[in-house]
Amino acid sequence: MLETPIVPYRLEDSTPAALYDRRPRRWAPLSEGHVDGDKIICPSHGMEFNAGGYCTKSPTQTMMPKTAQIPAFEEREAGAFVWIWMGAKEAIDCDSPRVDYQIYPDWSFIH
Repeated sequence: MLETPIVPYRLEDSTPAALYDRRPRRWAPLSEGHVDGDKIICPSHGMEFNAGGYCTKSPTQTMMPKTAQIPAFEEREAGAFVWIWMGAKEAIDCDSPRVDYQIYPDWSFIH
């Protein structure tokens, strides 16, 4: 999206989440890994990232450096759509009305 690799997934409570699709340092694509609960597990070294983009576990370290994080993107679900905000979280207009997907009668949806 917008020339940024994104890995969308769902948390255990089915809330949508999205992270930058590259691990810090060696840039392994997280989309090739797997979801375990609310975390995405990196395919190459088993690093775990939570929905906030923070590395919570690395098999080779006991303490995670603050730099071991990736961008997390805000997502909202409305009807059949999941909307992603690619900008700064503080710039989201939470007071704007939700998009009514029923205004697109010619669109078809797969559930």
